[in-house]
This record gives sequence, structure tokens and C-alpha cells, in this order.
Amino acid sequence: MLKFFRVVSGIASVVLAVACNRYDASVEMALRYAGGNRPELEKVLEHYARMQPYDDQKYEAAVYLIKYMPGHRSMVGDYNAYYDVIDSLLTLNMPVRQLIDTIEFYAQKYDSRISYRADISYVGADYLIHNIEQAFDQWRHGSWAGHLDFEQFCEYLLPYSCSSKQPLDAWRDSMKDIAYGYLDHLDECYDYDQDPRAAVCRVNSQLKKMAVPQNWIHTPHGFPVFRPSTFLQMPGALCEEYAEIATLIMRSKGLPVVIDYTPQWPDRQFGHTWCAMYSLRGRNVMFNPFASNPDFPHLSHSRYAKIFRRTYCRNDEYLDVLKKDHISIPFLSEPFFRDVTDEYMETSDLAIDLLPEAPRVKTAYIAVFDNFKWHPVYWGKVKNKKARFRNMGRNVVYLAMGYRDGSFVPVSYPFHVNAKGIVSYIQVDTTRLQNLQIRRKAPMYQHVFQKEETLHGGIIQGSDYSDFRDGEVVGRLPEWSLTSGIVDIQQTKPYRYWRFCTDNGSVSDMAELFFYQTGATSPSCGTVTDSSEEAMSAMVDGDPLTYFSARGMQYSGAIDFMKPVRFDRAAYIRRGDGNAVCPGDNYEIYYWNNAEWQLHTTCTASEIFLNINSVPADGLYFIRSSRGSSQRIFTWVNNCVQWH
Repeated sequence: MLKFFRVVSGIASVVLAVACNRYDASVEMALRYAGGNRPELEKVLEHYARMQPYDDQKYEAAVYLIKYMPGHRSMVGDYNAYYDVIDSLLTLNMPVRQLIDTIEFYAQKYDSRISYRADISYVGADYLIHNIEQAFDQWRHGSWAGHLDFEQFCEYLLPYSCSSKQPLDAWRDSMKDIAYGYLDHLDECYDYDQDPRAAVCRVNSQLKKMAVPQNWIHTPHGFPVFRPSTFLQMPGALCEEYAEIATLIMRSKGLPVVIDYTPQWPDRQFGHTWCAMYSLRGRNVMFNPFASNPDFPHLSHSRYAKIFRRTYCRNDEYLDVLKKDHISIPFLSEPFFRDVTDEYMETSDLAIDLLPEAPRVKTAYIAVFDNFKWHPVYWGKVKNKKARFRNMGRNVVYLAMGYRDGSFVPVSYPFHVNAKGIVSYIQVDTTRLQNLQIRRKAPMYQHVFQKEETLHGGIIQGSDYSDFRDGEVVGRLPEWSLTSGIVDIQQTKPYRYWRFCTDNGSVSDMAELFFYQTGATSPSCGTVTDSSEEAMSAMVDGDPLTYFSARGMQYSGAIDFMKPVRFDRAAYIRRGDGNAVCPGDNYEIYYWNNAEWQLHTTCTASEIFLNINSVPADGLYFIRSSRGSSQRIFTWVNNCVQWH
């Protein structure tokens, strides 16, 4: 429970305490941080101490905001002029990437005119009082937050901002009417009366209609935009920016919405941010701002290592960690968060054995692999040669790390936490060797699988004529091999012209098609004959990120091998994400050994698979290449790859 400042004997005692600066120690510390702005903050305390009739909750709310204000910051400077520049750029109809780069260019020009300032040093009394009064009016007299207790109110509605990047303007006033719709009429429906879910769904659906189609981006693109009229026309933004704007708009209407995030996915690159609302059923329900509504599945398939809720109050345990190790954990650069992983999934408290040769540390950090390196996401105490981590997600491979001499170093074997919370260590056995055959360097994710209706079947034809007037079906692709595969070729005679098509009017997308003569270790090369079927050349361009969409047999064009040839097999890579093994690409194969990645071999693929021979057994493996954005760690179990 939050330790709010309490008066002991009525209004007179409160007034005396304020007059004598006898504040709670944490409040006094905040006032000292305020420096020259201290009188403004004391005005707020005095205002609520002298209020008639006295309202102890409003006084405690003022104390809460001031006590936890150190560390919060906000945007100051000529940000409206910067937003005006973006408005002018949005009228030019640039491609998304070009527009983002141009905004970043102009942001650099405003670098000396826009900055971030510590709230404690300049927030005025009138601004705080106005926000406190508005928040209390929403809580006590509004339709959507009456089910919150005081502690929840302090996190869901009271804060005067929801981001350390936003300007401190009158957002509760300016954003209230945005996407408001007919919220005032929801009480006419018995089922929706005072139900925040009904209101959040309608506001979020309206925002989705008002905004241009979303493009999630992960690269710098200038200062964040908090003017809704500008942001709603932006073609791309970070997921956290969508969440911040949506949260401000929701809270301006008194809707109890917070921001949740995972700092790093445990099985892919980047992290993610979304929103959650506190429902009448006493639980937080996630939703995707500007997209899916509460109770509509959002990332229900995903695995998590850690999920945090952005808060206004500090995480003092995290501050103690920073103080001891003098570091900042990546993606946890601000101490305003709370661990809520167990609200989303079953979790486990872990006691992880440390390596005998590991450096002695008092704090350990638990990390996941982010496609390139181990990425710390949480911390734990070390006791009796074990690192103890609380509330960790399951179905994840982790590594315990320590912090020494300015960097993170492994202090455990990699370990897997299964769906039941059982820990198994992954320790390579260099005394035993095994052979692996790998067709991908990362698993198939849902964005590929969701295209499955165009990734089925298809036929291969050979012909003596480029128009295939006498085409022979020489191979049929299976219905369920959605990434890559091999099909036997059975032809009655050699053919010069070859093509991929469908014979039932269906659609089948193909990225690469390779033909192999008997005994050949590399594919034969052909060229597309008809320029009117330029897309067909995507199947022989060596780039699995381009593709040809076959739609029946009614099209011209063929792959010409210049003379009749006989093949015994064809290999294919269907439309996908570029992470299938592609002939001609170079690959590096690693295994984890002695607390580091050790290079096993390098090779150039000649088939749609890699034969990795004589690799140490029972290890954690990793394949790297320059193509495709994903490169996941995996284990080899029962002659099959298991991705992590």
C-alpha cells in the first residue's frame, strides 16, 4: 500500500505542518530537488491543507504527485512550430520511409529549440491544482472510473502526464472532445451504463477510423508528436507513441487506461507497448490502441519474459539496483514501472545455478536473446550460489548475467523454462558430435502463416513451346508445405521451357524456384522469356523476398533453359519473410560454449537446407546470415529443430 502523508489531528495540525515544513521525508526530499520551484509546489500543499471543507484525499493526491515527481520530465520549447512543419510535410504524399527520414531531418534542425526539462523544477501550482481537480471530478462524478479505489485512481487518472516526452499542456481540456462520439448516451443502454469497456471500445474504434493506416516503425523519426490533429495523420510511429496518445485521449474522458509493455520479446527482435483498461470485473484488459479493442485477442499467441506497467510512482527496488551496480538496464531507463507479468500468464520464481567460474556478483540479470545478443529484462538477488528471479514468463530460454567492469557477462548456462515452470539447463557436450539439417534460420511467425491461403499447392510444367500448348505436368507441390520444400520431377522427355502455375483456378505465391539435374549440387539457371510477365522473374532472381503470384494457367511467360533439359527434382521457397535457407547465401553456424558463441563453421548453401555436420551435441545453436530480419536460437531434439 502506498504510504501517503497523513494528518494526525484535523485541519489545524495540517496547516501547522505546512507552515513549519514538517513534511513526510520523501516529500521534503522532492521539495529540495525542486530548488527555486519549491514555493510553487508548497502552494499546492497549502491550497489543499487550507481547503474548506478539508478533503484528505485531495491533500494526499497532491502529496503523491509531488513525492514521486523527481525523475519525471516533459517536453519544452518550440514544439508547436515543429508540429506545423510536420503538418506541411504530410501534404506532400511522400512514401512512408521518405517521410520518416524527412521528419528526422527537420527534427535535427529543432534540436536546439526543443528539449526536456525536469518537472520538479518548473511545474506550477495552478497547473497541478487544475489537473488534480479535473481528475477528482472524473473519479467522483464521471461515468467510467467510480469502481477504482484511491490507490488505483492515483495511477489510472491522477497523473498530470502519461509520458516523459509529452509537453505539459492542457491536454485534459484539448483532448476531451476527440473521438468522443456518443459516450454521453451509453447510459441509455442498461448493459453499457457506467461500463468503461463500452466507452473504451467506442473511443478506440473512432480513433482507428480517424487515423491513417498504421505502420509500426522501430527507428528514430524525430521528436514524438503529441498534437492529435498531427499525429492522426502520421503514417507511422512507435507502438509506444500510439499507446501514449491513446492513453491521453482516454484519460481526458475519465477512462481508466494505463500503458503496459514488454521491454524485449523473448523469441524475436524488439519489444512492444499496448494499453490496458481496468474493468468492472476487477481486472486489467489489454487492447491495441488505434486497432483492436478490449477482450479482442491481441498477441494472445505471444510468449513473454516480462511485462511491466508504466506508473507514476517509482520502483524503489529498481533504484536500489541502479545504485549498487551503477547501471541502467536497457529499455528500463526510467524507474517508473511495476511488474505485472502474472496478470497476463502463469509465471515462475526461479533459482538458477551459477557457473563455478562465474564472477562473484550480488545482483544477477536475467536475459533473453534478441536476434543478435542477450538482452537483460529483469534482475534478481544472488544467494548461496544461486540467482533468484521472481515472476518470470514460461516457455522461454534465458541466460543469467552479471555486471562487471562496465558490461554484462554470462554467469549461468542457458536454461529453458517450460510450460509447467520446470527449468532445464542447456549444456553443450563437446565429446559427442551430431549432424543437423536446417531449412530456416528462424521459425515461421503468424504474419507469414496468415498468408497460408496463397501458399498451397501449385504445379510445375515442362514444354517444347514457350506458350505451353503441349505442356506436361511434371511435378505437383504439396498442399501443406508453407515455407520451402523439394518436389520430384517426372518428365517423359527433356523440355526447354518450364513454368510454375495452378490448375484449379487457385492462387499460389512462389518466391524462388530451383531446378536440379541428376547428381547436380547446385541449381541450373534459366531466364524468363516474356517481359509482359515481369513478375515471373521474381522466382529466379535469387531474392526470396520477391515473389510471383500464380493464378491458374492463363498467362504468358516461361523459364527458358535455352535447350531441352531433364531435371530430377525442383526445390522451392514460397513467399515468406526471407528467413528460409536460400541457395547461394552464406551462413555462419554457432553454438554456445564457455559463456560465449563459438563459430562452428561457415558455408554457402547449395540447396534449400543446410547440412551441419559434426556439431557438438545437446547445445544451443544460432545461424547468422545477412538476409532476413530474424535469426533465432534453437535446440535439436529428436532430430528436429526446436526454436526459442
